[in-house]
Amino acid sequence: MSLSATTLREKAAVPQAAKRPASGRSASPGGRRRISPGLRKLVDLMDDRYEIAGIRFGLDAVIGLVPGFGDFFGMVLGTAVILEALRHRVSPWVVGRMLLNLWIDAAVGSVPLVGDAFDVFFKAHRRNLRLLEESL
Repeated sequence: MSLSATTLREKAAVPQAAKRPASGRSASPGGRRRISPGLRKLVDLMDDRYEIAGIRFGLDAVIGLVPGFGDFFGMVLGTAVILEALRHRVSPWVVGRMLLNLWIDAAVGSVPLVGDAFDVFFKAHRRNLRLLEESL
């Protein structure tokens, strides 16, 4: 009995501020959870890294020029944002919307010429990052 009483006293002695959030990760200032800086760099690389004649585009549009493989590879890299969303336990509706964005990007992007232009303007990775930021 004294063991359980001691354990209860020890748990009660832990200050509330020292406890971590349910996700097991500490929250950033202001109570908001942080998105990995590496993920932000990946999204920038995939959707906004380059600019020609005022039009910003990323690696997703460039690798999309390779038939079949390019759009599949862009979709695989795009799952990084979805994995981050799952890590932060965002709503299943948000994750579903992210999956839909990636699917649209891959499906339309696989159409020759039209899909390549679509990749430049749709920016599925940037859209998914925005959805993640809004849900945190």
